[in-house]
Amino acid sequence: MTESDKQTEGLVESHTQPSNIVGEIPGQGDLSGLDLSGQDLRGTDLRGKGLQETNFRNADLTGADLRNTDGTSACFDGANLTAALLDNAKLHGASFHGAIMRDSKFKQTDFTLADLREADMSGSEFLYVGFNGANLTGAKLNRTTMVVPRMRTSVLRDVDLTDATLHRPVLRGADLRGAVTDRTSVINADIHKASYDEHHALLLEDSCSVRSPK
Repeated sequence: MTESDKQTEGLVESHTQPSNIVGEIPGQGDLSGLDLSGQDLRGTDLRGKGLQETNFRNADLTGADLRNTDGTSACFDGANLTAALLDNAKLHGASFHGAIMRDSKFKQTDFTLADLREADMSGSEFLYVGFNGANLTGAKLNRTTMVVPRMRTSVLRDVDLTDATLHRPVLRGADLRGAVTDRTSVINADIHKASYDEHHALLLEDSCSVRSPK
């Protein structure tokens, strides 16, 4: 058994679930539906685990490895995911309301329809991440670098994009009203049918590949 599976089994044994919930084959664990709220999971290796509808509310996942996980509809509200790894994680419909995800790395992560209201993702790096239909109202995205973020119909109201750089963002139908864009750099954006404030026009329209109709 690998060290990562020992960590996971020890984690599960602190709950009422059976100790073999991780599975008999190393790396084939399924933690879906567990209540891990408030747990200290710093640095835990959860790569490839099933986390569907798992409750991580207020858990400490600092430096945790969640690459290639399936966290569909999981709850991370108020959780600390600072410096966590979430490459290729499937987080469709997951909730991160008020979560801390500073200085984290996201590559091809799927946040489709996720609740990211007031999440702090400042200083993080996003490569080909999907935010289609997600709610990022009041989220902190300052000092982030985003390469081809897919944000169709996303709600970005009052989001903080200070000092952020967005390369080829897909913002079709997105709502950016109230967004803070001080020293924000936007390159080759698709803003077809996007909603934004008048003072955003120079930043968005001068950098766009597809313009929003007047």
